[in-house]
Amino acid sequence: SAATETVDNANFTATAGTWSPGPVALAYQWTRDGKSISGATASTYIVQAADVNAALRVSVTGTMTGYNPVNKTSDATNLVAKGTLAVKNPSISGTRQVGKTLTAAPGTWAPSGVALTYQWYRDKAKIAKATGKTYKLVKADKGKKISVRVRGTLAGYTTLEKSSSKTKVI
Repeated sequence: SAATETVDNANFTATAGTWSPGPVALAYQWTRDGKSISGATASTYIVQAADVNAALRVSVTGTMTGYNPVNKTSDATNLVAKGTLAVKNPSISGTRQVGKTLTAAPGTWAPSGVALTYQWYRDKAKIAKATGKTYKLVKADKGKKISVRVRGTLAGYTTLEKSSSKTKVI
């Protein structure tokens, strides 16, 4: 399998090398699959969700009064792969009694900006329409264990689901 770069790498930095005679003014332009990326004109480029499955390059143009401009382009990066979300396991708090409400603590997700959704379970069965951060216990929960699965999504990252531990018997 081919090597890949990931959104997790956060950024690439161009090393312009040695230009002479000096001082030479340098300008940068990053490209995604051969097309210029608007606004990507610094020596450092922060990888974006739009870069997934694309190869990146940087062109450096050197200019100096009295000389023709010179343009050098880097080799392409490996294809940029989706990043990996990180999370500490979610948990549940609240009183384990019919009529009381349990609350999901989703854990700490990284990087910032992850959108979270919830699904509550009674033993191993999905509880219909129980998709909020809280869940009010009903008669059907008596004698069962409850858990919640938290799903995190963020553009440029692989979706991740993590389940809490099951509660003690309700």
